[in-house]
Amino acid sequence: MFLPDDASTYNEACRPETIARAGCWAHARRKFFDAREAHPGAFVALRRIRELFLIEREAWQLDAEGRHRLRQEQSVTWLRAFREWVDAEMPTAEPRSAWHGALKYVVNQWDRLTVFVDHADVPIHNNASERALRGPVTGRKNWLFAHSQAGARASANLYSLIETAKGHGLEPYRYLRQVFAALPAAHTIDDVDALLPQNIKGADS
Repeated sequence: MFLPDDASTYNEACRPETIARAGCWAHARRKFFDAREAHPGAFVALRRIRELFLIEREAWQLDAEGRHRLRQEQSVTWLRAFREWVDAEMPTAEPRSAWHGALKYVVNQWDRLTVFVDHADVPIHNNASERALRGPVTGRKNWLFAHSQAGARASANLYSLIETAKGHGLEPYRYLRQVFAALPAAHTIDDVDALLPQNIKGADS
Protein backbone atom coordinates (compact mmCIF):
# COMPACT_ATOMS: atom_id res chain seq x y z
CA MET A 1 0.00 0.00 0.00
CA PHE A 2 1.25 3.48 -0.82
CA LEU A 3 0.25 6.83 0.61
CA PRO A 4 1.25 9.85 -1.50
CA ASP A 5 1.87 12.23 1.36
CA ASP A 6 4.62 12.88 3.91
CA ALA A 7 2.37 14.20 6.68
CA SER A 8 3.61 13.01 10.07
CA THR A 9 0.05 11.98 10.93
CA TYR A 10 0.59 8.95 8.67
CA ASN A 11 3.70 7.75 10.52
CA GLU A 12 1.85 5.34 12.79
CA ALA A 13 -0.36 4.04 9.99
CA CYS A 14 2.69 3.36 7.82
CA ARG A 15 4.76 1.72 10.52
CA PRO A 16 3.87 -1.83 9.41
CA GLU A 17 6.37 -3.17 6.90
CA THR A 18 3.58 -3.84 4.40
CA ILE A 19 2.95 -0.12 3.92
CA ALA A 20 5.34 2.09 1.99
CA ARG A 21 5.21 5.84 1.47
CA ALA A 22 5.06 7.76 -1.79
CA GLY A 23 5.81 11.46 -2.05
CA CYS A 24 3.50 14.17 -3.35
CA TRP A 25 4.73 16.32 -6.24
CA ALA A 26 1.95 18.83 -5.59
CA HIS A 27 3.52 19.48 -2.18
CA ALA A 28 6.95 19.83 -3.78
CA ARG A 29 5.54 22.23 -6.35
CA ARG A 30 3.90 24.29 -3.59
CA LYS A 31 7.30 24.80 -1.94
CA PHE A 32 8.66 26.33 -5.14
CA PHE A 33 5.50 28.37 -5.64
CA ASP A 34 5.98 29.89 -2.17
CA ALA A 35 9.62 30.64 -3.04
CA ARG A 36 8.94 32.39 -6.34
CA GLU A 37 9.48 35.86 -4.85
CA ALA A 38 12.67 34.78 -3.12
CA HIS A 39 14.54 33.38 -6.11
CA PRO A 40 14.00 33.32 -9.90
CA GLY A 41 14.98 29.66 -9.95
CA ALA A 42 11.58 28.86 -8.46
CA PHE A 43 9.96 29.75 -11.78
CA VAL A 44 12.30 27.32 -13.52
CA ALA A 45 11.24 24.60 -11.09
CA LEU A 46 7.56 25.35 -11.62
CA ARG A 47 7.96 25.13 -15.39
CA ARG A 48 9.86 21.87 -15.14
CA ILE A 49 7.41 20.29 -12.70
CA ARG A 50 4.62 21.23 -15.10
CA GLU A 51 6.35 18.98 -17.65
CA LEU A 52 6.03 16.05 -15.23
CA PHE A 53 2.34 16.75 -14.70
CA LEU A 54 1.79 16.82 -18.46
CA ILE A 55 3.43 13.39 -18.73
CA GLU A 56 1.11 12.17 -15.98
CA ARG A 57 -1.93 13.60 -17.72
CA GLU A 58 -1.12 11.38 -20.67
CA ALA A 59 -0.18 8.43 -18.45
CA TRP A 60 -3.57 8.29 -16.75
CA GLN A 61 -5.29 7.95 -20.11
CA LEU A 62 -3.60 4.55 -20.44
CA ASP A 63 -4.05 1.22 -18.72
CA ALA A 64 -1.67 0.22 -15.92
CA GLU A 65 0.80 -1.44 -18.28
CA GLY A 66 0.86 1.53 -20.62
CA ARG A 67 1.21 3.95 -17.72
CA HIS A 68 4.19 2.06 -16.35
CA ARG A 69 5.82 1.97 -19.76
CA LEU A 70 5.33 5.70 -20.34
CA ARG A 71 6.74 6.53 -16.92
CA GLN A 72 9.80 4.38 -17.57
CA GLU A 73 10.34 6.03 -20.95
CA GLN A 74 9.69 9.65 -19.99
CA SER A 75 9.28 10.21 -16.25
CA VAL A 76 12.53 8.46 -15.31
CA THR A 77 14.44 10.71 -17.69
CA TRP A 78 12.66 13.77 -16.33
CA LEU A 79 13.43 12.77 -12.74
CA ARG A 80 17.11 12.26 -13.47
CA ALA A 81 17.43 15.68 -15.10
CA PHE A 82 15.44 17.44 -12.38
CA ARG A 83 17.50 15.91 -9.58
CA GLU A 84 20.72 16.94 -11.30
CA TRP A 85 19.38 20.50 -11.54
CA VAL A 86 18.35 20.53 -7.86
CA ASP A 87 21.74 19.22 -6.77
CA ALA A 88 23.47 21.95 -8.80
CA GLU A 89 21.30 24.68 -7.24
CA MET A 90 21.56 23.52 -3.61
CA PRO A 91 25.12 24.76 -2.86
CA THR A 92 24.25 28.31 -3.99
CA ALA A 93 20.96 28.56 -2.06
CA GLU A 94 20.92 30.78 1.02
CA PRO A 95 20.32 28.60 4.10
CA ARG A 96 16.91 28.93 5.74
CA SER A 97 15.52 30.78 2.72
CA ALA A 98 12.28 29.68 1.05
CA TRP A 99 14.33 28.76 -2.01
CA HIS A 100 16.66 26.57 0.02
CA GLY A 101 13.68 25.00 1.78
CA ALA A 102 12.07 24.06 -1.53
CA LEU A 103 15.24 22.44 -2.82
CA LYS A 104 15.85 20.65 0.47
CA TYR A 105 12.31 19.30 0.47
CA VAL A 106 12.93 17.63 -2.88
CA VAL A 107 16.24 16.17 -1.72
CA ASN A 108 14.81 14.88 1.57
CA GLN A 109 11.74 13.40 -0.10
CA TRP A 110 13.46 12.05 -3.20
CA ASP A 111 13.07 8.34 -2.43
CA ARG A 112 9.34 8.83 -1.89
CA LEU A 113 8.90 11.25 -4.79
CA THR A 114 10.24 8.61 -7.18
CA VAL A 115 8.15 5.66 -5.96
CA PHE A 116 5.48 6.23 -8.60
CA VAL A 117 7.67 5.25 -11.56
CA ASP A 118 7.74 1.62 -10.43
CA HIS A 119 4.09 1.40 -9.36
CA ALA A 120 1.47 2.18 -11.99
CA ASP A 121 -1.33 2.50 -9.43
CA VAL A 122 0.39 5.27 -7.47
CA PRO A 123 -0.40 8.88 -8.47
CA ILE A 124 2.23 11.61 -8.25
CA HIS A 125 0.14 13.69 -5.86
CA ASN A 126 -2.53 13.28 -3.20
CA ASN A 127 -4.82 16.08 -4.39
CA ALA A 128 -7.81 13.74 -4.61
CA SER A 129 -7.51 12.60 -0.99
CA GLU A 130 -7.02 16.18 0.20
CA ARG A 131 -10.19 17.24 -1.62
CA ALA A 132 -12.00 14.36 0.06
CA LEU A 133 -10.92 15.68 3.47
CA ARG A 134 -12.52 19.07 2.91
CA GLY A 135 -15.94 17.78 3.96
CA PRO A 136 -14.93 16.64 7.45
CA VAL A 137 -12.65 19.64 7.91
CA THR A 138 -15.46 22.04 7.00
CA GLY A 139 -17.86 20.04 9.14
CA ARG A 140 -15.74 20.58 12.23
CA LYS A 141 -17.05 24.12 12.29
CA ASN A 142 -20.48 22.66 12.99
CA TRP A 143 -19.55 19.71 15.22
CA LEU A 144 -16.62 20.64 17.41
CA PHE A 145 -16.33 17.47 19.46
CA ALA A 146 -16.57 13.72 18.81
CA HIS A 147 -17.50 13.17 22.48
CA SER A 148 -15.19 10.16 22.78
CA GLN A 149 -12.30 8.39 21.10
CA ALA A 150 -14.69 5.68 19.98
CA GLY A 151 -16.93 8.30 18.39
CA ALA A 152 -13.98 9.89 16.58
CA ARG A 153 -12.87 6.47 15.34
CA ALA A 154 -16.37 5.66 14.11
CA SER A 155 -16.57 8.97 12.27
CA ALA A 156 -13.17 8.41 10.65
CA ASN A 157 -14.24 4.94 9.52
CA LEU A 158 -17.45 6.28 8.02
CA TYR A 159 -15.66 9.13 6.22
CA SER A 160 -13.14 6.66 4.81
CA LEU A 161 -15.86 4.27 3.64
CA ILE A 162 -17.91 6.96 1.92
CA GLU A 163 -14.94 8.63 0.23
CA THR A 164 -13.65 5.25 -0.93
CA ALA A 165 -17.08 4.50 -2.40
CA LYS A 166 -17.07 7.82 -4.22
CA GLY A 167 -13.56 7.11 -5.46
CA HIS A 168 -14.83 3.89 -7.02
CA GLY A 169 -17.69 5.65 -8.75
CA LEU A 170 -20.41 4.53 -6.33
CA GLU A 171 -23.23 6.79 -5.19
CA PRO A 172 -22.76 6.76 -1.38
CA TYR A 173 -26.42 6.61 -0.34
CA ARG A 174 -27.23 3.72 -2.68
CA TYR A 175 -24.02 1.96 -1.71
CA LEU A 176 -24.78 2.18 2.02
CA ARG A 177 -28.33 0.93 1.48
CA GLN A 178 -26.99 -2.11 -0.32
CA VAL A 179 -24.37 -2.75 2.37
CA PHE A 180 -26.83 -2.44 5.25
CA ALA A 181 -29.23 -4.81 3.48
CA ALA A 182 -26.48 -7.38 2.99
CA LEU A 183 -24.74 -7.11 6.38
CA PRO A 184 -27.13 -9.41 8.34
CA ALA A 185 -26.15 -12.26 6.03
CA ALA A 186 -22.40 -11.53 6.29
CA HIS A 187 -21.05 -14.18 8.65
CA THR A 188 -17.37 -14.34 7.68
CA ILE A 189 -14.52 -11.94 7.01
CA ASP A 190 -14.77 -12.80 3.34
CA ASP A 191 -18.46 -11.86 3.37
CA VAL A 192 -17.65 -8.46 4.86
CA ASP A 193 -14.69 -7.96 2.53
CA ALA A 194 -17.01 -8.51 -0.44
CA LEU A 195 -19.02 -5.47 0.67
CA LEU A 196 -16.08 -3.05 0.48
CA PRO A 197 -16.45 -0.39 -2.24
CA GLN A 198 -13.69 -1.85 -4.40
CA ASN A 199 -15.36 -5.27 -4.34
CA ILE A 200 -19.09 -4.64 -4.37
CA LYS A 201 -21.01 -4.72 -7.64
CA GLY A 202 -24.01 -2.72 -8.72
CA ALA A 203 -24.23 -0.38 -5.74
CA ASP A 204 -24.62 2.63 -8.01
CA SER A 205 -27.21 1.10 -10.32
